[in-house]
Formats: sequence, structure tokens, C-alpha cells
Amino acid sequence: MPNLNSGVEADYNLDEALNDWDELELTDELIDRTMQLPLLWKEEAESSIRGKRQEQEQEQEQHIESVTEEKNNTKAVDSILKTLSTDIQPALDRQSRFNKEDAFHICKMQASSKKAAIDIWITPSDNYRAKAIRYWAKEYVDCGYISKHQQGKHAKVVSLLSDESIKESIRSHFSKVKVEKRTLSDLLEHLNTVIIPEIIGVTGQVSHVTLWRYMKEWGYSYKRHSKQIYVDGHERKDVVSYRQSWAKRMMGYKRQMETYSGDNEEIVTPPSLHSGQKQIVMVTHDESTFYANDGKQQTRVAEGETVLRKKTPGQSIMVSEFQCACHGTMRQSPAWMSRTLFEAGGNREKWWTHEHMTHQLKEDAIPIFELLHPNSQALFIFDQSNNHNAYASNALRVVGMRKDSEFCGPANSDHCSNHKYRDGYYIDPKTGEMITQSMYTFVKQCIYEQ
Repeated sequence: MPNLNSGVEADYNLDEALNDWDELELTDELIDRTMQLPLLWKEEAESSIRGKRQEQEQEQEQHIESVTEEKNNTKAVDSILKTLSTDIQPALDRQSRFNKEDAFHICKMQASSKKAAIDIWITPSDNYRAKAIRYWAKEYVDCGYISKHQQGKHAKVVSLLSDESIKESIRSHFSKVKVEKRTLSDLLEHLNTVIIPEIIGVTGQVSHVTLWRYMKEWGYSYKRHSKQIYVDGHERKDVVSYRQSWAKRMMGYKRQMETYSGDNEEIVTPPSLHSGQKQIVMVTHDESTFYANDGKQQTRVAEGETVLRKKTPGQSIMVSEFQCACHGTMRQSPAWMSRTLFEAGGNREKWWTHEHMTHQLKEDAIPIFELLHPNSQALFIFDQSNNHNAYASNALRVVGMRKDSEFCGPANSDHCSNHKYRDGYYIDPKTGEMITQSMYTFVKQCIYEQ
């Protein structure tokens, strides 16, 4: 049977019957068996044979057209490449006189062919660069030139928020507003109606999105409030210097302390003491406050059941305690221990101050420590708290000074704060001598017998 896809036109008609058995390579046995079979002619057989013939002819024509088109395109590309050869003669090296734009312009001309694209781009893209090559080739054929490179030549838009004066005004205003009242809408209104008119004389038109983007660049973030460690001044030079000296001092104290090891810290190693040295026992102090309504925030309830919780924290009890590593809470009896409960409140025991802590230290912690650790020295550690700071009763503090000269002796819980202050001093600028200076011009009869 002739090959219909070979492109050679057949010299026979399908409508005519084929009687040449030798050409069909049929045996006598096959012919005899076939002649005995009943032959049926289908009505659509004729159209099917003709349809297949037409499809085969169309495929042949398309194949010939594609081959011809490919040859024509190859010739056109070769012609364009020869035309461009005169424009791309200069070599692209470091000593070339062409700048970056000229180099990119030459690269675009070289990319008019597939081979040049492979030479320029080691890994060419599938879509964009192929389209760009066709566009540049068509532009050169139609116009005779290729457009200059326009990357980076668009108009630059500068926002008002990039101005340093406006930026500092925004940050200054934002820092003066309380944290819980800082909103982007209020800041935007203040920016457009106050800050920008004061600086450039017109009402601002800054959008909400632009201000939000710049606030992120300036370091402001929008997040949910959560409990965090308060850090203030930990990296100041004086704080760092004190922390280093304190650490060295503590390492010296550690040589005179017991050390604990093991999975449960059950192994105790006593220190190696020199003659005349005492063992040092570190005692730490801390405070914690518990509220009446400090219950669980998540509970398991039935369907339709509602649990109403009080909005206020309720009454509180503050626990102040001294502990050592060897005994934990130091105690001599169930009633006498280094733990104190304090009921804070205006109608209860007022407020916890340094005087309460000092009383607990003197009356409970030190006596119990001496009973539990005879011939040992205590090292008390307190955290940094405003309640733990105290001034002397006669300290020169402006907060407690009065305009009149009446005083009633040292200030304590039994006497008023109008106590007598200690004498001050100043340095004579000529002699450098320290000269004592009294805080009072005259002394009135004191109503408190010292």
C-alpha cells in the first residue's frame, strides 16, 4: 500500500477496486477464505475514506507551508543579522568607550537572533526575552533603529514624609501622646491639619496607607498589649560599669558559699575557708501580690450557661519573704518565720513602704537567720524597686520642705514630715574650702523633745 504521508501524490483512485492480488501480496488460501465470507457495504464507508484522504492532504499542505515559512524566517534573520553586523562591531570590554546605556543598546541589537540571545543570556527566559527579541527585530525592520534603554529613567516621586523636619515633628507629637491613646487616624488628622500647614503653608493630603507605611519604617508597630519585662537604662555606661564591678564582687563572695550539685541539688559541698573567714549565706528577698478575683480566665461551661465575673481585681494580700538556699523560707516555729502578709488598702493596712520591709528585716529575718546559721555571715540581696529606696530623715529633699521655719524633729510614722534638715555646704570658688551652710535663718522652739 503506498504511504500517504510521504508527500508523493498517489497514481490511483480510491473509488476504483483493486484487483491486482500480487501487488496486494495476498495468498490463494487467503483469497479463497475471503471469497466465502458475506460482504456488506456500509453507507458511510465512502465518506469516511474520502474524509481521511482530505485530512491527509491538509496535513501535507500545512507541513509544506511550515517548512517554507521556517526557511523564509531563517533567511530573514540571517539578512537582519548581516545588516546589524556593522552596528555591533565594537568589542564590549572594560576599555570600551561605550557606557552602560550603549552597552545595553548593543545587547538588544545582538539579541535579534536566537544565537545572539544564547550568547548574551546564559539562561534565557521562556517568554519575556523571546517576545523582546521579536519586538526589537520588528522595530529595527520597520524603523531602522532600536529604542534606547529606559530603565531607571522614570519620574521619581518623593513623599512629604521623607522630609526630616516633618518626620521629627510627627515623632515628637506621637511621643507626647499616651501609648493607649495613640491611633493612626488621630495622627493623620494632626499631620494634615497642623504639621504640614505649619511647615509648607498648605493643607496636607497624606493618605492613611502612606502614613501607615512610613510608621513601620520609623520603627512603630501595631501589636496587642502583653505583659513584658520593663527595661530602662540597662545599657547606660554607669550601669554597665556598676554591673561589672558587682559581678566581680559576687564571684568573690561565692568562694565562701556552699555549692549544690546533683539532679535535685542534693549534694552539698562546703567552701574552703581560710583562717578567720566565715561562711557566707545568701538570703534573697522578693514580694508578690495576690488578688481575690485572680481566678482562672478559661472555664468549662454548659451550653447556654453564662458565668459572670467581677470586673475589679478585688482585695489583695501582699507576701514579703526572705529565703536562703539551704532552708528556703526561714522559720523557727510555725508562727515565727521570714514571711509577712500585708493587706494593702486605704481602709486596711495602708500601703507597703520601705519602713515595713526594714521592720521585717530587723524583727524577723535577721534574728531567725542567726538562729539557723550560727557563726555565718548573711548576704542579703534585694531587687531594684522604688519601695526599697529610702532617704535619711534629715536628707535635703525639696519635696518635704516648707516655707516656714517650724520643725518637729526627725520624720517617722509618729511625727510630721516637717522635720529639721541637715546642714548643707558649698565650695568657695577662691579658696576651694568647703563652707557649711544652715538651711534655717533662725530656730524656733521645737515642739518635739529630741
